[in-house]
Amino acid sequence: PIMIGGPHATLYTDILEQIPGIDYIFRGEAELTLLEVIEKAKKEKKPQIINSEYLVDLDTLPFPDYKSFYDWQSMTNYSIMTSRGCPFQCSFCASAGLAYRRWRPRNPEKCIQELEKAQKEISPNLKFVVFDDNPITDKERFNNFLKMYSQRIKAELTVVNVRADGVTDEFLRLLKKCRVNFISVGVEHAHPEVFKSINKGETLEQIEKAALLIKKYNIGLGLSFVIGVPGDTLERTKASIKFCKKVKADEYSINLISPYRYTAAREWFEKNNAKLYNEIGYD
Repeated sequence: PIMIGGPHATLYTDILEQIPGIDYIFRGEAELTLLEVIEKAKKEKKPQIINSEYLVDLDTLPFPDYKSFYDWQSMTNYSIMTSRGCPFQCSFCASAGLAYRRWRPRNPEKCIQELEKAQKEISPNLKFVVFDDNPITDKERFNNFLKMYSQRIKAELTVVNVRADGVTDEFLRLLKKCRVNFISVGVEHAHPEVFKSINKGETLEQIEKAALLIKKYNIGLGLSFVIGVPGDTLERTKASIKFCKKVKADEYSINLISPYRYTAAREWFEKNNAKLYNEIGYD
């Protein structure tokens, strides 16, 4: 039997139902729901939809066992999420339709133990990547994780997503101790009116200040932007390009919007009679 789950299965269940060969589609957090199904799973004539109605206590889950993956011995990067979800509701972000709009942390000690186990069982030369939607929602908690990491995990660390309003001197000093060489901050759009409509919950001034502080600590700086959010135009996009030049970041990521279901941006497009050629795909 073939089982699928995750964000795509949760947001686009109806599309996946049309694909031959899928037997079970899990919507929501499926770690525990999966246990109820997997022992009796069989080939189905049409996909069975399994809804997970409850939130998982993240600290009760066992650590991932990557030894079940093909060629796990060749792993060089190990991904971890020290939390799930995001309390903010940016207009274009799919996280708004996932994780029940709640942010939930893991115990930092548990996270460190997982990384220690990975170094012992997979490879002592692993590099680690934090893939949280918003790891510094609770700044003190994540700083504690970084302190423990610098003391017990002697390996290069990457933190994928960071909001500008959480960037402080203490945070950046800890990143340096954890051998973090690069960090990316989401600007999304530099035109004041468009930026306001995105509903980030921070200001362009905060983002500029954070960018300059990151450069002060000699950490590589990336900025990410989105083109085509509600209210955007060609002329207004030029404000983002000017912002890039002003801050002088090391890398820029400029992405075309995908109007995911259950987002404010999607509602805006539908209200304004936009034609969607595909739900999700290449930019």
